[in-house]
Amino acid sequence: MNWNSFFNYIPLAKLYDGDVGTANTNVIVGSTQDNVNPITTNGGLSWKFPSTAGDGFSAVVNPENSNNFIYQSNTILTRTTDGGITLLPGGTGVTGITRPGNFSSDRYSPINMYYFTSGFLYKSITGGSSWQKLNTLPLSTLFSQIGVEKGSQGNTREVIYLPNKFGFALTVYENGALLDRASGLPGGNKFRVTTHPRNIETAFAIIPGTSGIPQIFKTKNTGVNWYSISGNFPPVPVTDVAVSPVDSNILVASSMGFGFYRSNNAGQNWFRLNNGTPKATWCDKMSFIDSASINKFYIVAFTNGRGVMVRNINDPDSIQIGIPNISSKLNYELMQNYPNPFNPVTNIKYSIKAAGVVRLRLYYVSGKLIEDLVNEYKAAGSYSVVVSGLNLSSGIYFYKIEAGSFSTVKKMLLVK
Repeated sequence: MNWNSFFNYIPLAKLYDGDVGTANTNVIVGSTQDNVNPITTNGGLSWKFPSTAGDGFSAVVNPENSNNFIYQSNTILTRTTDGGITLLPGGTGVTGITRPGNFSSDRYSPINMYYFTSGFLYKSITGGSSWQKLNTLPLSTLFSQIGVEKGSQGNTREVIYLPNKFGFALTVYENGALLDRASGLPGGNKFRVTTHPRNIETAFAIIPGTSGIPQIFKTKNTGVNWYSISGNFPPVPVTDVAVSPVDSNILVASSMGFGFYRSNNAGQNWFRLNNGTPKATWCDKMSFIDSASINKFYIVAFTNGRGVMVRNINDPDSIQIGIPNISSKLNYELMQNYPNPFNPVTNIKYSIKAAGVVRLRLYYVSGKLIEDLVNEYKAAGSYSVVVSGLNLSSGIYFYKIEAGSFSTVKKMLLVK
């Protein structure tokens, strides 16, 4: 399987931050050098640049409402509640912005957003319309790259990592206290801390370098102890790490100019993961799409001059050589379900010529939506979906596919 760059209407932009919607994965907000904050709400078919020239430093999309996001351009915060149609001031409570800031959010309801700039950490429970300052005395302005995790299922514990991008400190804000958690990490810049998407105790710290010293570290107790998981990672500068939410042995790391690397054994061994990427890909930041309901976890990589790339973390690079490009033989097609009429299950097959977001929906004859059979990114190929009529009554139903500019509808008959 390959990386796919289906968002590349902005291939020349230097993207060094960004976020992707959880409720609607077609929403992506980037942060670029000189091109501020590009926004797409249709999976990359079109992009808009709502601000004038300048630098976009960070962005975050509300996991529960993808129409609600906030970003920083130069020293100005801007938010929206309608997908970027209406742009609003970034909210009250944040003052004295003199430096680039960083946004993040937790992933469990109720959603909190976090922002660090000019020595202060802020929290918003209102989607960015108002902010509360969490520390009284300023921290070093060199702290950056917030990593956030909050417990689920009623656990309100929140853990916020503040690595010092140009120094030797790593501070953790945990339930109201600022704690020094750099012990066990070697001296040097703490470039980034990435949190596990579903485990509040686990995080990964990155110390970039090319001298052969360990660069990737892991904690299982919110930074009290760290240990190296660099294994045989080559002496290239690492920028970010992503971990599978269901198998912590599977890791993907990005780098400055050397593409991507993968480990299947929790960091003991690493290998290149660059099928589908241009040579010398530089990726500063990886976000993700956590499709827990279908047990898939997609990495979204924001790159320097290579656009936005995506792949399923569980798809390994193919070991075959010279595989023909089957996408050139495919067309967009939605086939008639089989069997038809059916009871109680039937099968729908479809194919797509190019990678992109696919929606396959099932409707009552009245036009009312029953469910989304498919609503996710798919590589070019042929697919099959099983539809159950166990909870449906006898009658006519419609199913509709949308993939890029392709859209068509077919009907099927359930007879009990």
